[in-house]
Amino acid sequence: MITHEIYFRIPKLLQSSFLQTSLASLKIGNQIKFLQQISRYELIKTKKGVRLLGSYTKAPNKFVSKGLVILLHGWEGSIESSYIIRMANFLVANGFDVFRLNFRDHGNTHHLNEGIFLGTLIEEVYDAIIQIMEKYNVPTYVVGFSLGGNFAIRFGLLYNQKVRNKKDKNQKDLLEFVFAVSPALDPRKTTMVIDQDKIYKKYFLSKWKESLRLKEHYFPYLYHFEPYMKIDSIMELTEKGIMKYSHFKNVDDYFSHYTISNFSFKNLKIPLYILTAHDDPIIPVEDFYFLKDIPKVHLYITDKGGHNGFIMDFQFHCYYMALFADIIRNSNLTKFF
Repeated sequence: MITHEIYFRIPKLLQSSFLQTSLASLKIGNQIKFLQQISRYELIKTKKGVRLLGSYTKAPNKFVSKGLVILLHGWEGSIESSYIIRMANFLVANGFDVFRLNFRDHGNTHHLNEGIFLGTLIEEVYDAIIQIMEKYNVPTYVVGFSLGGNFAIRFGLLYNQKVRNKKDKNQKDLLEFVFAVSPALDPRKTTMVIDQDKIYKKYFLSKWKESLRLKEHYFPYLYHFEPYMKIDSIMELTEKGIMKYSHFKNVDDYFSHYTISNFSFKNLKIPLYILTAHDDPIIPVEDFYFLKDIPKVHLYITDKGGHNGFIMDFQFHCYYMALFADIIRNSNLTKFF
């Protein structure tokens, strides 16, 4: 692993970890409207019949496309989460095509599938990304935020096994690299950290419970979540509620199936770029230390930035945008500007 310690100058008013994390999700309506005007929705059906909704944006005609970037949002986020919109606008403005993909039960897609969302559902996300890559047939980059970063890393590891190591000889190799921002590497630990903070716990519990209510609304014959609405712990809700509707033996079994350290990095040929912050209030920086002996992993640790924030100024320029551009330049993959 190559580790980079990053110190970037930001105004004092933006240095708070809490503020950085909060601003990451601050809605900026004009940016969303602009992207909606130049994008089109696409419904993807996987081999197992799962339907996932995404949005495709082609770079303006003045550009020769520099490739396709597939963006994955965080837990209870969507393709319209502010950090996704900011990154998408930045990429499109610099000549990249962008595909923003919703996980199931995110972005008002609860009606598309009977089964509930689980963090373990990498197969359907992998299948969807492969379909997107095959359809557009250009150099592709997968970028994920928070839980989306977890999915992005797992996608890269699966792709490394199935395609890069030539186990699937029929799959064209189009992936350039994977870039994960504030990825949740140990979901059990992350859940415990969130539960210990009143503000973050209230935020995520509220969003999750609303999601469960929507699921029950569309599939009342399958789900009855009302008994769990008074639970005041994400861990308890995971254990008592969701586990009832899954095949896992217990909550530890569930979390273990998408904890990154439990996946194989053997013979890794795909570059993995990971960005995290020392002051991330949700993902402890020590979660990343197990990566230290793994080639092809590039870890960038900033002093400030919070979770999904990395906001450098009051114009909302984010460090992950600059870093993505630098990685492209240094890899000689394409002329970025």
